[in-house]
Amino acid sequence: MWREGVKNSEFNATIKRQNKGVFILQFRPVNSGAHLFNVWVKGALEKKPIYPEDDPVRLNVLAGSTLITENIYFTIAGMGLQGGEVGTETTFEVSVRGDDKQPRDIETSQLSVCVIAGMQRLTAHCSKKSPGTFIAEFTPSNAGLHTVLVTYAGQEACRAEVTYDKGVEPSKCEIVNPPSSVRVGEQTSFTIQCRTTSGAEVKRGGEKFDVGLSGQAKGVQGLVVRDELTGKYTIRFTLTIAGTYKFFISLHDIPLVGSPFAVTAS
Repeated sequence: MWREGVKNSEFNATIKRQNKGVFILQFRPVNSGAHLFNVWVKGALEKKPIYPEDDPVRLNVLAGSTLITENIYFTIAGMGLQGGEVGTETTFEVSVRGDDKQPRDIETSQLSVCVIAGMQRLTAHCSKKSPGTFIAEFTPSNAGLHTVLVTYAGQEACRAEVTYDKGVEPSKCEIVNPPSSVRVGEQTSFTIQCRTTSGAEVKRGGEKFDVGLSGQAKGVQGLVVRDELTGKYTIRFTLTIAGTYKFFISLHDIPLVGSPFAVTAS
């Protein structure tokens, strides 16, 4: 049964069986506005509603809109759901698909993405990327576990949990492919990947790494630490004298895992 909130009138909908356990409900609203929906199942003694009578399903009917009579499915994915850093803008995608797994276009105004952390509730900015795909953007302000809640037309569509951290954790930063041997006079490089306390990759620059070497002091030329502004840092150097050197790398006076490591020039 449908009840039109605007006119406070009731009318019955038509229910057709599609297959085992699946039924199609059809109705034709005559007014726009809020409609309340419930289904009563006939039992042995009385009819019982599927939803509480004081909390039925609410549907907003828009003037001139097309009624969708199929299931639509929402999913969220992207780097922003893999963790990140407080104060850094985070993005992820919201996808809308139909029973045939093809994109379904919906009104952006009917889509809402909230990020909940304790008593704090943030609303993400949503924009349409393409039909059936939306980009959600927000900046976490507190560290800890967050719940990402997606709603459509006031109803929960999907949710996910993600942890955001305070910042770069030196003990989690990774020295990527450090060289163990190089040729004399040949420029060599390796990278550092910044990570948060939970191990998530940092996506911004601005850190100051201290890089030092022991061994032939005059045998090191062109030592440069380049900030790629993506959470990665490239270290370039040239060893001009044969021998064994040790690299010491630290951030905020805390050595990185794997530091020091030896490099032999020959």
